[in-house]
Amino acid sequence: EDVTLLADRGKIRLILENLLSNAIKYSPRGGIIYLRAMASGAQLVLEMADSGPGVPPEERAHIFEAFYTGRAPGGHVRGTGIGLSVVNEFVNVHQGSIELVDGEFPGAHFRLRIPLRVAVAAGPTRPGAGAPATSAPGTGNTPGALVKKQADAA
Repeated sequence: EDVTLLADRGKIRLILENLLSNAIKYSPRGGIIYLRAMASGAQLVLEMADSGPGVPPEERAHIFEAFYTGRAPGGHVRGTGIGLSVVNEFVNVHQGSIELVDGEFPGAHFRLRIPLRVAVAAGPTRPGAGAPATSAPGTGNTPGALVKKQADAA
């Protein structure tokens, strides 16, 4: 069964791009990135996790703050500290929530909950904004399916 999310397409795209970019950045070469989406009542639950080092306990309270960069694990370049704060802001605009989850995956594991039908106060930000963001029909993936992708560093 497909799931349709009525939301600001541009903001949802940026949320996914930022989370995926971080997952790729912090996963080891050949590591695995996990993506799961499902409907739970009137909400879309989207989870993204990686096989990197995870977020140290002392940094968890700050990762969604603007310009917070934390410690970059060995070999990683520190970011600008904007990505996760933008993700948090855009999830909030959609009346949703984002959390860091422990236990199921070895690295950072983010869980987003967004109502399937949202009136986004900020309005469309570019062409296609506000259009439904849908799961890909015909992929054989069912809601709740776990998609694993190996991360190959460029």
